[in-house]
Amino acid sequence: MFKICVILAALLCLTSCATLYSGDTYNITLTTNAKKATAEINGQAKPLPTQFLVPHSADTLHIKLTADSLSKEYHVAPRLRPLTKYGNLFWSIPGYFLARHIDKKNGKGYYYGDYLFLDKDSTKAEEPGFIGGLSRRFYDYKKGAVNLTVSIPYINSFYLNPRRSEPLSNTGFFGLSAGVEYYYKENRFVSLSVYGATDYFFFVPVPTTRGDEFFGASALNLTHNMVFNRFIVGYGLSWAKNRYVYDYDDDWDDYPQSALTVGNSQRIERYTTSLGLHLNTYFRVGSKFHVGVIYQPYLYDLKPDGQFNYQHTISVDLLWKIRL
Repeated sequence: MFKICVILAALLCLTSCATLYSGDTYNITLTTNAKKATAEINGQAKPLPTQFLVPHSADTLHIKLTADSLSKEYHVAPRLRPLTKYGNLFWSIPGYFLARHIDKKNGKGYYYGDYLFLDKDSTKAEEPGFIGGLSRRFYDYKKGAVNLTVSIPYINSFYLNPRRSEPLSNTGFFGLSAGVEYYYKENRFVSLSVYGATDYFFFVPVPTTRGDEFFGASALNLTHNMVFNRFIVGYGLSWAKNRYVYDYDDDWDDYPQSALTVGNSQRIERYTTSLGLHLNTYFRVGSKFHVGVIYQPYLYDLKPDGQFNYQHTISVDLLWKIRL
């Protein structure tokens, strides 16, 4: 048994994190402060800003920048990827050095950064730090692009005003949303999504509410959205079903006074089906991950009675986009 374990451990050490989880190439984004400039890598030229598909390699990357009366060459040295530096610790200390050696040997342990700025007044291609990276632009919001979206409305605040009740409010955690986006032009897209939010008490996904009360909302949203560098702003229409539940069991003294008119039952539920607006803003953290705020004010109740009635949900949303 001991020999088998040793053999298995040795086999594991024959590979590495970057080798296991990486392809031979990746996308690098190039920008510049030169006007009407073109970049060339390995004989392929593109107008800036743009993205190039470059290999993971231990060789120097050569970039040529061309503009009006300007021609410069940049030589970018490879550096170890974070996955090579830290991911290989999975293999323990002896395996770490072997796995790191494999990554460096086959070239997959190297990269040139994800984002390079070509300064027309310098010969250095630099990757901005954290502050500079906040203004980083992405260039995959092209016409005709389609994305699937999955999100977690992580923090949810409810203000409900159901029939035969005083206004009710609460804040809790968790939900789930999914949708599809279509870019009808660059940096402009329409989105159709389904949204569900709850007021679970814990900030980890445990379906526990505060005492006997439960707040929930589900919605169908159609929005128009605009992209401004890392920021996305959207507006549209929302059809929603808001729900309030109170289980009093036998503790009648603790029952909300607003619900006494319903009668003696083990559970009371309040529903409204409403029409309203959907407003959102997101910040793009990475290539797929976004953090944002959703505000959904509901103005007219379709059910149980057709009447104007203000309610809302506000969510802090964690969103991922999957390019099709």
